[in-house]
Amino acid sequence: QAVDTLTMLLKAQVPHHFCEDRGTQVLLERAGIAATVLPLPLEAPKEIAPLPEKARFLVDIEREYKDFFDSIMRSAPDLEFAKFEGAKNVEEFTGLIRFLHDRSVDMPVKQALMSGRYVVSNIQAPHCGFVSDTQNIEAMRAEVIRKIRHYQVQKEPNLAAANYFAANCSPDSFKAKLEHLTSI
Repeated sequence: QAVDTLTMLLKAQVPHHFCEDRGTQVLLERAGIAATVLPLPLEAPKEIAPLPEKARFLVDIEREYKDFFDSIMRSAPDLEFAKFEGAKNVEEFTGLIRFLHDRSVDMPVKQALMSGRYVVSNIQAPHCGFVSDTQNIEAMRAEVIRKIRHYQVQKEPNLAAANYFAANCSPDSFKAKLEHLTSI
C-alpha cells in the first residue's frame, strides 16, 4: 500500500521520469512510473590513453562481494588489482571491476568506458561486461575470471565502448535528446 501511495504521489508531481539506464527504467515501469533513458552528460576525454603494459584492474565492490573478490584476487597472483579507495585515475588501469547492489551505469562506469577501459560488472548495459550475481557462486566465479582473463590480453583500448558512451553521454547529445523529448 505504501508503494502504491508513493507511486501515486510521484505520478501526480512528475508525469514522466528520466533515468540513467534500461535497468532503472524497468524498475520504474514495474512501479507504474513512465520513464525514458537519458544518461546524464559527461565530457569524453580528448584522447584515449593506451592500456598499461601489464594488465591492472581497479576493483570497486560493495562489502557483500568482498570475500568473493578477495578469493578471485588471490587466485590470480599474476594480475594486479587495486581497490577503489580515494582518487584513482582509471586510465592507469586495463579495466574496472564493479559489483554493487545499484546496478546502474553511474559516473565511475561511464568514465571507465569513455576512457576506453574494459568493465566487468553486474550491470546489464552495453559494454559493461555483465556477469549475473544471482547465479550459482561457482558459475559466477568462473564467468568473472573468464572475463578478466579475456580483458587481460587486450592490447588496445575498448574503443567501441568509448565511442558508444561519448556519443550517448555527451552534453550536446543530452541537450538534443532532452529538447526532443520535451517537444513531444
